[in-house]
Amino acid sequence: MILSENNDLSTDKVIEWLNYWEVKNIIRINEKDKVFIKKIDIRKNTIILSFDNREINLSDIDFFWFRRGNLNHFIDKQIQFENKDVNKGFNDFLNYEWLMCRNYIFHHLQQKKSLGNFFRSATNKLINLRMAKECGLEIPETFVSEFASDLIDFQNQFPIITKPVGEAMPIYQDKGHYKMLTTSIEKDRLINSHSTYICPVLFQEKIEKQFEIRVFVMYEKIYAMAIFSQKNTKTHVDYRNYDYEKKNRMIPYDLPIDVQQKILNFMKKIGLDTGSLDMIKTPDNRFVFLEVNPAGNIEMVSVTCNYNIEKAIAEIIKNAI
Repeated sequence: MILSENNDLSTDKVIEWLNYWEVKNIIRINEKDKVFIKKIDIRKNTIILSFDNREINLSDIDFFWFRRGNLNHFIDKQIQFENKDVNKGFNDFLNYEWLMCRNYIFHHLQQKKSLGNFFRSATNKLINLRMAKECGLEIPETFVSEFASDLIDFQNQFPIITKPVGEAMPIYQDKGHYKMLTTSIEKDRLINSHSTYICPVLFQEKIEKQFEIRVFVMYEKIYAMAIFSQKNTKTHVDYRNYDYEKKNRMIPYDLPIDVQQKILNFMKKIGLDTGSLDMIKTPDNRFVFLEVNPAGNIEMVSVTCNYNIEKAIAEIIKNAI
């Protein structure tokens, strides 16, 4: 069973390899697909789902790949109450009932041979930074506060950047959207602020870079790519602010063995068997950890560096069933 999203190209490529090898009985469920519970029998440890007009007995699943997404349920809206508060409370109750059942289904699937973990799909950036430091990885000086005065004190120590504490959620407007990217902060922007209290704001020391490194981890295997973004004014702070006219050069890169081991120790410590890490190599050859995304982009590293990661994932699935 593969849980993914409709437009995930890496999932498409993995399935293409499985089809090429004539691997049968591959079930792909995308986030927007309708999935219903046919039966959960606790005593017999049986779960049967209804999906795409067929029944799926989870006892028959040999391997589970959690790539991205969720199992979504669509509640019958025929039951409505005149009182809006009662109606909202009732629907909240139904959604929570489904949530408990969904979590049990994922708990069942994660006991099998698997890649990826639904329960680890949303990580905490602050916890990850602390654990990376505990594993010997260097991290930027990091500071969070709601008080403008404390942020100004931190800013006076060195050049800084800011980024979301959590996920970089875009803000949509009309036909476009605002991207939440890493941004340099000039001193006068805070000093001229009249706010005493702000929302929690994350500031980090701005690390000068020789180049950026994207690292994809799968079990004990590490695939690294160097991204030469530092000389382009558009991508200098965050390469995700892509310059499509003058693209950054990206090449395969071999991380030092000691850095690789620290990365693997870190992944084990936070309970991830796969994920994409962002790092920086500084001009004085230090390797600085920035963050990890459990369901980060695979295709960019795989295609650019000819790593053929999708084939490697397909081989893991083929050998497990």
